[in-house]
Amino acid sequence: MSKRRSIIVELTPLLDVIMILMFLILIQSEGRVETAYVETRETFETELAAAQAELDAAMSEFEAYHYEQFGELYSLRQQVSEFNELLLGMDEDAGIIMVNLVANPNNINTRHVTIESPSHTARTDLSWDTLLRNQASFDISNILAEQLRNMENSVAFIVLRYDGTATFVDDLRLIQLAIHNQRLHNPNVFTITLDLR
Repeated sequence: MSKRRSIIVELTPLLDVIMILMFLILIQSEGRVETAYVETRETFETELAAAQAELDAAMSEFEAYHYEQFGELYSLRQQVSEFNELLLGMDEDAGIIMVNLVANPNNINTRHVTIESPSHTARTDLSWDTLLRNQASFDISNILAEQLRNMENSVAFIVLRYDGTATFVDDLRLIQLAIHNQRLHNPNVFTITLDLR
Protein backbone atom coordinates (compact mmCIF):
# COMPACT_ATOMS: atom_id res chain seq x y z
CA MET A 1 0.00 0.00 0.00
CA SER A 2 2.70 2.43 0.81
CA LYS A 3 4.35 1.90 -2.54
CA ARG A 4 1.20 2.96 -4.33
CA ARG A 5 0.79 6.09 -2.29
CA SER A 6 4.33 7.16 -2.87
CA ILE A 7 3.89 6.75 -6.62
CA ILE A 8 0.72 8.77 -6.57
CA VAL A 9 2.36 11.44 -4.51
CA GLU A 10 5.28 11.66 -6.90
CA LEU A 11 3.07 11.85 -10.05
CA THR A 12 0.99 14.71 -8.79
CA PRO A 13 3.78 17.33 -9.07
CA LEU A 14 4.71 15.92 -12.48
CA LEU A 15 1.11 16.31 -13.64
CA ASP A 16 1.12 19.87 -12.34
CA VAL A 17 4.24 20.63 -14.38
CA ILE A 18 2.69 19.02 -17.48
CA MET A 19 -0.50 21.03 -17.01
CA ILE A 20 1.48 24.25 -16.62
CA LEU A 21 3.48 23.47 -19.80
CA MET A 22 0.27 22.69 -21.71
CA PHE A 23 -1.22 25.94 -20.44
CA LEU A 24 1.84 27.89 -21.63
CA ILE A 25 1.75 26.15 -25.04
CA LEU A 26 -1.96 26.94 -25.30
CA ILE A 27 -1.36 30.62 -24.50
CA GLN A 28 1.46 30.81 -27.06
CA SER A 29 -0.69 29.07 -29.67
CA GLU A 30 -3.52 31.50 -29.01
CA GLY A 31 -1.10 34.40 -29.50
CA ARG A 32 0.17 32.90 -32.76
CA VAL A 33 -3.36 32.24 -34.00
CA GLU A 34 -4.38 35.80 -33.17
CA THR A 35 -1.27 37.19 -34.92
CA ALA A 36 -1.94 35.00 -37.97
CA TYR A 37 -5.59 36.10 -37.95
CA VAL A 38 -4.64 39.79 -37.81
CA GLU A 39 -2.03 39.38 -40.57
CA THR A 40 -4.46 37.44 -42.75
CA ARG A 41 -7.19 40.00 -42.17
CA GLU A 42 -4.84 42.90 -43.02
CA THR A 43 -3.65 41.12 -46.17
CA PHE A 44 -7.22 40.38 -47.19
CA GLU A 45 -8.32 43.98 -46.56
CA THR A 46 -5.33 45.28 -48.57
CA GLU A 47 -6.06 42.95 -51.48
CA LEU A 48 -9.78 43.76 -51.29
CA ALA A 49 -9.04 47.52 -51.36
CA ALA A 50 -6.70 47.04 -54.35
CA ALA A 51 -9.31 44.94 -56.18
CA GLN A 52 -12.00 47.54 -55.40
CA ALA A 53 -9.77 50.35 -56.69
CA GLU A 54 -9.06 48.36 -59.86
CA LEU A 55 -12.78 47.66 -60.31
CA ASP A 56 -13.63 51.35 -59.78
CA ALA A 57 -11.01 52.39 -62.34
CA ALA A 58 -12.30 49.82 -64.85
CA MET A 59 -15.90 50.96 -64.27
CA SER A 60 -14.91 54.61 -64.71
CA GLU A 61 -13.13 53.78 -67.96
CA PHE A 62 -16.09 51.69 -69.14
CA GLU A 63 -18.57 54.45 -68.28
CA ALA A 64 -16.42 57.12 -69.95
CA TYR A 65 -16.13 55.04 -73.13
CA HIS A 66 -19.84 54.30 -73.28
CA TYR A 67 -20.72 57.88 -72.37
CA GLU A 68 -18.63 59.04 -75.33
CA GLN A 69 -20.20 56.47 -77.67
CA PHE A 70 -23.73 57.14 -76.50
CA GLY A 71 -23.00 60.86 -76.50
CA GLU A 72 -22.18 60.72 -80.23
CA LEU A 73 -25.28 58.61 -80.86
CA TYR A 74 -27.41 61.01 -78.82
CA SER A 75 -25.97 63.98 -80.72
CA LEU A 76 -26.73 62.33 -84.07
CA ARG A 77 -30.27 61.47 -82.97
CA GLN A 78 -30.71 65.03 -81.77
CA GLN A 79 -29.58 66.37 -85.16
CA VAL A 80 -31.94 64.05 -87.02
CA SER A 81 -34.78 64.98 -84.66
CA GLU A 82 -34.11 68.70 -85.14
CA PHE A 83 -33.96 68.20 -88.89
CA ASN A 84 -37.28 66.32 -88.90
CA GLU A 85 -38.86 69.02 -86.74
CA LEU A 86 -37.52 71.62 -89.12
CA LEU A 87 -38.98 69.80 -92.12
CA LEU A 88 -42.35 69.40 -90.39
CA GLY A 89 -42.38 73.02 -89.25
CA MET A 90 -41.61 74.51 -92.63
CA ASP A 91 -44.50 76.03 -94.50
CA GLU A 92 -44.90 77.05 -98.12
CA ASP A 93 -42.64 80.06 -97.62
CA ALA A 94 -39.56 77.84 -97.31
CA GLY A 95 -37.83 75.72 -99.93
CA ILE A 96 -35.32 72.94 -99.48
CA ILE A 97 -32.30 72.06 -101.58
CA MET A 98 -30.66 68.74 -100.71
CA VAL A 99 -26.93 68.49 -101.43
CA ASN A 100 -25.69 64.90 -101.14
CA LEU A 101 -22.01 64.02 -101.17
CA VAL A 102 -21.87 60.41 -102.36
CA ALA A 103 -18.67 58.41 -101.97
CA ASN A 104 -17.95 54.78 -102.68
CA PRO A 105 -15.57 53.49 -99.98
CA ASN A 106 -14.47 50.67 -102.31
CA ASN A 107 -13.46 53.03 -105.11
CA ILE A 108 -12.20 56.46 -104.04
CA ASN A 109 -12.29 57.73 -107.62
CA THR A 110 -16.09 57.49 -107.88
CA ARG A 111 -17.36 60.45 -105.87
CA HIS A 112 -20.11 62.79 -106.91
CA VAL A 113 -22.50 65.42 -105.64
CA THR A 114 -26.23 65.41 -106.26
CA ILE A 115 -28.22 68.59 -105.81
CA GLU A 116 -31.99 68.19 -105.54
CA SER A 117 -34.76 70.70 -105.24
CA PRO A 118 -38.49 70.25 -105.90
CA SER A 119 -38.08 71.42 -109.48
CA HIS A 120 -34.63 70.20 -110.47
CA THR A 121 -31.99 67.51 -109.86
CA ALA A 122 -28.37 67.73 -110.98
CA ARG A 123 -25.20 65.71 -110.52
CA THR A 124 -21.54 66.69 -110.58
CA ASP A 125 -18.64 64.24 -110.47
CA LEU A 126 -15.64 64.97 -108.27
CA SER A 127 -12.05 64.37 -109.31
CA TRP A 128 -8.55 64.59 -107.87
CA ASP A 129 -7.40 66.75 -110.81
CA THR A 130 -7.14 70.42 -109.80
CA LEU A 131 -8.71 71.78 -112.98
CA LEU A 132 -11.58 69.33 -112.77
CA ARG A 133 -12.07 70.15 -109.07
CA ASN A 134 -12.24 73.85 -109.88
CA GLN A 135 -14.80 73.07 -112.57
CA ALA A 136 -16.82 70.95 -110.10
CA SER A 137 -16.80 73.81 -107.58
CA PHE A 138 -17.96 76.21 -110.30
CA ASP A 139 -20.69 73.76 -111.39
CA ILE A 140 -21.98 73.27 -107.82
CA SER A 141 -22.16 77.03 -107.28
CA ASN A 142 -24.00 77.55 -110.58
CA ILE A 143 -26.48 74.73 -109.91
CA LEU A 144 -27.24 76.07 -106.43
CA ALA A 145 -27.66 79.62 -107.76
CA GLU A 146 -29.99 78.43 -110.53
CA GLN A 147 -32.10 76.37 -108.16
CA LEU A 148 -32.35 79.25 -105.71
CA ARG A 149 -33.44 81.58 -108.54
CA ASN A 150 -36.11 79.12 -109.67
CA MET A 151 -37.58 78.83 -106.18
CA GLU A 152 -40.49 81.07 -105.39
CA ASN A 153 -39.88 80.77 -101.68
CA SER A 154 -38.87 83.65 -99.48
CA VAL A 155 -36.57 81.41 -97.43
CA ALA A 156 -34.42 78.52 -98.60
CA PHE A 157 -32.62 75.79 -96.69
CA ILE A 158 -29.60 74.05 -98.18
CA VAL A 159 -29.14 70.69 -96.47
CA LEU A 160 -25.72 69.08 -96.91
CA ARG A 161 -25.75 65.32 -96.24
CA TYR A 162 -22.67 63.10 -96.21
CA ASP A 163 -21.22 60.00 -94.58
CA GLY A 164 -18.25 61.06 -92.46
CA THR A 165 -16.70 57.60 -92.62
CA ALA A 166 -16.42 57.65 -96.44
CA THR A 167 -15.90 61.36 -97.13
CA PHE A 168 -12.71 63.22 -97.95
CA VAL A 169 -12.22 66.51 -96.13
CA ASP A 170 -11.26 68.31 -99.36
CA ASP A 171 -14.53 67.24 -101.03
CA LEU A 172 -16.52 68.45 -98.04
CA ARG A 173 -14.72 71.80 -97.99
CA LEU A 174 -15.29 72.27 -101.72
CA ILE A 175 -19.06 71.84 -101.28
CA GLN A 176 -19.19 73.94 -98.12
CA LEU A 177 -17.41 76.77 -99.95
CA ALA A 178 -19.96 76.67 -102.78
CA ILE A 179 -22.82 76.77 -100.24
CA HIS A 180 -21.12 79.60 -98.33
CA ASN A 181 -20.85 81.64 -101.53
CA GLN A 182 -24.62 81.31 -102.04
CA ARG A 183 -25.26 82.46 -98.48
CA LEU A 184 -23.07 85.52 -99.04
CA HIS A 185 -25.26 86.59 -102.00
CA ASN A 186 -28.59 85.67 -100.42
CA PRO A 187 -29.29 86.39 -96.74
CA ASN A 188 -32.46 84.25 -96.82
CA VAL A 189 -30.47 81.06 -97.39
CA PHE A 190 -29.79 78.89 -94.36
CA THR A 191 -27.69 75.74 -94.16
CA ILE A 192 -27.93 72.48 -92.28
CA THR A 193 -25.15 69.88 -92.25
CA LEU A 194 -25.92 66.23 -91.48
CA ASP A 195 -23.24 63.60 -90.98
CA LEU A 196 -25.07 60.30 -91.59
CA ARG A 197 -22.37 57.97 -90.22
